[in-house]
Amino acid sequence: MEDFDTFYDRFHTDDRFQKSRIKFPLDGMSIEDGDEIPWTKDNFPLMKVRIYDVDTKEYNVSYEKKENQFTQRVWLEASEFSSEYRFELIDGKWFLVYVLDQS
Repeated sequence: MEDFDTFYDRFHTDDRFQKSRIKFPLDGMSIEDGDEIPWTKDNFPLMKVRIYDVDTKEYNVSYEKKENQFTQRVWLEASEFSSEYRFELIDGKWFLVYVLDQS
């Protein structure tokens, strides 16, 4: 079974690895100005900042790690900005399976 922390660090530093560990079709969507946009391989932005490195003076963050799942959330108070990402362990390997991004 793949170690989550090792996976998570590599996911944010290795673009090719990251692309190989996103389960498309990716559940969730991007919501921009009320428009719901499904995620595709072409429009999904690469993730570069680990949840542990988000500036908590500006953003609110939460994360929950379970045996087979890791969920992270980032949001701004009094704003419509929020994002939620969920990783799941599938056949011994971690994958990004859900992203909801609202702005």
